[in-house]
Amino acid sequence: MKCILFNDIESKQDDTNPFSYYFETDLGNYYLEPLFLTKFNNYNSVHNNQSREIIIECLKKQLKKDSVLVLCDDIEEAITKKDKARFLEFRDIIDLCQLPINDNSRGSDYGD
Repeated sequence: MKCILFNDIESKQDDTNPFSYYFETDLGNYYLEPLFLTKFNNYNSVHNNQSREIIIECLKKQLKKDSVLVLCDDIEEAITKKDKARFLEFRDIIDLCQLPINDNSRGSDYGD
């Protein structure tokens, strides 16, 4: 799998975390869980990829700061196990980037 931060880097195998994509970059290393990637792709498709570069730059800043990141769906139930790593959910990244999340659901038509 190609790295979402740097297009020329391929994922590596980490036998201790077989369900996550692992990337080694000049800025640091990170694990990418499949559900984080799904949220990243869905967010970008809804926002016509306008926010993609903002999110990527924000992730790079975090990687410079922490050197090992785990990008996960839920910190409490992360599938990646890594000591001394900073765990970030997609919502954390959106908040750090100060990007909006619009709730466009129309709610329920059913009353009690």
